[in-house]
Amino acid sequence: MNIVIATKSIFIGVAALAVSVSNNVYAQSSSVDTYKSILQEISDLKLSTAQKEIYLKTQNKTISNLQDQIEGIPATTVTVGPLLDKMAAAIESEIYSDYPFKIEERLIRLDKFRETIADPEATPGQKMRQALNIYDIEVSYGNSVASYAGNNPINPGVRYAACQEDEKSRACGLTDDHKKKMAYVNGKPTGNGASIEDLKPELMDGAYLHYGRLSFVYLEFDSSEAWRYDLDAKNWVELSGSDVLDVRRAVRIARGQSAPGVLSAPVHLE
Repeated sequence: MNIVIATKSIFIGVAALAVSVSNNVYAQSSSVDTYKSILQEISDLKLSTAQKEIYLKTQNKTISNLQDQIEGIPATTVTVGPLLDKMAAAIESEIYSDYPFKIEERLIRLDKFRETIADPEATPGQKMRQALNIYDIEVSYGNSVASYAGNNPINPGVRYAACQEDEKSRACGLTDDHKKKMAYVNGKPTGNGASIEDLKPELMDGAYLHYGRLSFVYLEFDSSEAWRYDLDAKNWVELSGSDVLDVRRAVRIARGQSAPGVLSAPVHLE
């Protein structure tokens, strides 16, 4: 009986030892995992710190560049100012030596540019962008065929005057759209629609058309007559019947009223 008890005591002691060893191994394993975790956190922090240092260096470089630009603004203004004045003078010279198409629109654009040049609040970049925009528009004129409504260059306002005198006259030439706006009934205005005065902006004498910078012409609204601008003589020259037909076709194409095609431009050659 004593032997058995001793044997059981041995087994109990061994079991207790095994549990103790197991607990120690688990504790050591847990410590290793914790250590690895701490090392990983340290590594992540080092990487994050390095990235932030790179970002700060980039920001400091950007700040330094901006400071250099700010310090250089007075010098830039001194350099750009005379250049902008020369550009404005060159644009003005080009406009006055060119065909006088859209002359008012072009001169208004130039005046706004000069106002920007004189504006102390405008930056050199803003002034330069406006200058380049005008150059771009002026260049585009030479690459396009365009038509727009306007009054007779020799006797402006004849159509509107004719309409004031007699709305039904051929010289007035009210269109169906005009009559609709004037509320015509059975060929007579009811007085409830637009008046001739109201329609004045629409009662232009005819249409202007420029073939790039190759030629500039004017066509009466009823296609009865047409003129070509003589750039050398600075005056208008009346065109013959065949040329009038060519101009009429060109105007319709420019307005999108006819399919695109080859155009004949009235050009004076010496």
